[in-house]
Amino acid sequence: IELDVQLTKDGKVVVCHDSSLLRCAGVNKNISDLNYDELPPLKPSLQVDFCNGAQGPVCEDRKIPLLSDIFTLFPSVPVNIDIKTNNDKLVQKVHELIKEFNREDITVWGSFHHSVATKCYKLNPQVPLYFSARCVVYLLFLTYSGLLPFVPLKQSCLEILLPSVAKRNPMMMEQLKQPKSRFLFRLLDWFVVRKFVIDHLRKRGIPTYLWVLNEKEDFEKAFAMGAAGVMTDRPTLLREFLDQNPYIGR
Repeated sequence: IELDVQLTKDGKVVVCHDSSLLRCAGVNKNISDLNYDELPPLKPSLQVDFCNGAQGPVCEDRKIPLLSDIFTLFPSVPVNIDIKTNNDKLVQKVHELIKEFNREDITVWGSFHHSVATKCYKLNPQVPLYFSARCVVYLLFLTYSGLLPFVPLKQSCLEILLPSVAKRNPMMMEQLKQPKSRFLFRLLDWFVVRKFVIDHLRKRGIPTYLWVLNEKEDFEKAFAMGAAGVMTDRPTLLREFLDQNPYIGR
């Protein structure tokens, strides 16, 4: 399970991608400005951005979940946590929950932002960490300078966007108008998402996961490149694909 976390005003770790409640709940307030009991319910149905704007299913239970709820419901399922904001208290609270539920070996955490990822690793290097954006650039340098085989890596997995998916997504294309995002995207497209890079990392015990894949053709491409797994909004379709291709993962 891949998820994102935010911190409420009263220090509760909740599962939500956006810091603002506008897109998911229709309320123009930030999660950090409200206590947990003050959070509005989610919209009955949410748009799935990486499914060409399709609407998700209508849900009766629309309360924004706590991270502890997820850990309770799925005690043995690996969970990938993206810490969205640079907040020391949020990092500390997430760590406390990981320890409380004895999940150090089945939880991966980190952030796109290098400063947040550094805090995660410093707090507990035993919890698997994924590459921040800066470390992806560093990985690129090591790869094409020939130094990668000789340099130790503290990260436990690589999680990156499949560039061809971004080109079909209006939200991502809007973000790519920003020079920094466009630069990182081109690095990914031209140099990082390559089979020899993924194979090298796999041999070092560092699996690669690609996101967000919602079509069978993308599943096929990802696994052909050696990805250990994919992040998807359509788990039923992925299950169907894996059943039709039993050789994957062997």
